[in-house]
Amino acid sequence: MFNTLCSDNPGHIGPNGCNQRQSAVWARDGVNYDAATNKVYFATGNGLFDGVHNFGDSVLALNPDGTGADGGPVASYTPTDQSGLNGADADLGSTSPALVAAPAGSGLPHLAVQSGKDGQLRLLNLDNLSGQNKVGSLGGELAKIAVPQGGEVLTQPAAWTAPDGSSWVFVTNGSGISGLKVISTNGRPALVPQWTMGSGGTSPIVVSGVVYYLTNGGARALDPTTGRQLWADSSGTVNLHWQSPIVAGSSLYYPDGNGKLRAFTVSAQTPPPLPPANGVHGAIADHYYGTPGLAALFGPTTTPERITPDTIGRYNHFDGGDGGSIYWTPNTGAWSVHGAIRRHWESLSWERGPTGYPLTDERTTPDGVGRYNHFTGGGGASIYWTPATGAQLVHGAIRNRWSAMGWELSSLGYPTSDEYAVPGGRRSNFQHGSITYRYSDGAILVG
Repeated sequence: MFNTLCSDNPGHIGPNGCNQRQSAVWARDGVNYDAATNKVYFATGNGLFDGVHNFGDSVLALNPDGTGADGGPVASYTPTDQSGLNGADADLGSTSPALVAAPAGSGLPHLAVQSGKDGQLRLLNLDNLSGQNKVGSLGGELAKIAVPQGGEVLTQPAAWTAPDGSSWVFVTNGSGISGLKVISTNGRPALVPQWTMGSGGTSPIVVSGVVYYLTNGGARALDPTTGRQLWADSSGTVNLHWQSPIVAGSSLYYPDGNGKLRAFTVSAQTPPPLPPANGVHGAIADHYYGTPGLAALFGPTTTPERITPDTIGRYNHFDGGDGGSIYWTPNTGAWSVHGAIRRHWESLSWERGPTGYPLTDERTTPDGVGRYNHFTGGGGASIYWTPATGAQLVHGAIRNRWSAMGWELSSLGYPTSDEYAVPGGRRSNFQHGSITYRYSDGAILVG
């Protein structure tokens, strides 16, 4: 027996037995036992935190028999902004810690990912939750990033170790689903988003190399490494609330919220379909087949190879990748664009607009938060995307100054607008300021 408030009382607390309220353990997954550390881990909801006997909005570790140490837990992690989370009803304990495998090269062997209503993902060291080897301190997470698709998390993330040994975690909420890889940089683990899909749902599961989750439109099956949809349930709308799918043997089950249990036969993941033999060829085919994971992400073509309106380039559109294309020109070679960045590029008139042609595939930013493609246009152009800012174009002299400052790692952060006209010049807004180009003298002003 362990009480998250008045933890020095090891028994059932009767009326008026504790002068604090809340701090419930209410996440979908409840608690998780890790055999490697021989500890039980769980997260608490809103409530008082004093680091002694009250542990609201915290991840706690106990012995398997439910005992702690010195009237408190064995170990604890509490965000530095716990008081703000408590005041905003942004429970850390809306989900519980997901135990994930340590990546190759990690100096820390036992890890977990904790999310919450604040839409953040925190990577924790199970051997030292607080980062200070003590109970009751604030902070100590190894990494903290925004949920790639944005939004609060009331579901339970799922962890998976791929056949190649890579470590993954999948997060679903009302805004969509995302797959993140756990990597190691100089021995320190980090979370790096790999893909997002916009169809929201409940807690995902991973079975036989396939991610399953439940949406308002029914169950979905995804390739875990690319997010590409492998199968979709066509049995009709679900009265979705908290329910999630389960797989038992070769069958997938879920309650539809209307008094019925739906069941499907499932199998291990099959190779994704490839485009017809005449669907891609030449340099585009070389890029499609030669770029690791791209064929699986993009799937079959939806167009034959076509000539661009300016007659310079060639392109194919594809079924997957949340909308994917590969464009080629003699000067740039072949590069892919997909998802939110491709949609923004399309809204800017494709290669005919200020961006020009792609110069890179979509890449992850060094901080692991955003994604970007570079393009040929506007004296150098880029489209950057994050869950918080969306996709925004930066180009020309403003982009050159932002680049010189350190891109998104600079004091300005990520772009929050495309370039737009102001009296006497042009401007782009960023998370922490703006850059303005002045026509009269070509000055670049950072504000």
